Amino acid sequence: MIVLNKFVCYVTVLVLTVIQKIPPVAPQAISVITETLKTVNLGGTVELTCTYDTTTRREDIRIYWLKVKAQGDELILEIPDESTSVVHDPYKGRFKRQGDNNLEINDVVLADAGLYKCNVTTKGVIIQSSSSAVELVVNGTCIPWQMINFNNKI
Repeated sequence: MIVLNKFVCYVTVLVLTVIQKIPPVAPQAISVITETLKTVNLGGTVELTCTYDTTTRREDIRIYWLKVKAQGDELILEIPDESTSVVHDPYKGRFKRQGDNNLEINDVVLADAGLYKCNVTTKGVIIQSSSSAVELVVNGTCIPWQMINFNNKI
């Protein structure tokens, strides 16, 4: 209220706010590359490599290594950022992150053979995901100890 020379004036202020909805910018498509086939000897060490191509910032990317199984994919390794990695049970111990995005398996056993997937996923409002798979072949044989004849002399 403003008083001017014995007149009372009321001033109304109208504030108009315009909100413009800006659509989020979609991240670029992700291209994930792994080898298609990798071979390792029983008891050896193998590195499964994963590279990706995208314009999405690294801090907006998560990388997952999974083993493909009949009952569903099992999460092995999660790489949420450049300095962190988490190996999930039952893969702790022999499995680890190597380099930026790779999976290393030590003391390879026959059960390690199979299909592994590297999955690259973006974080944020728009989530994109892409993966590539590599088949791991383990060379070597195991003989059940019950089949070994310990009575034979060499």
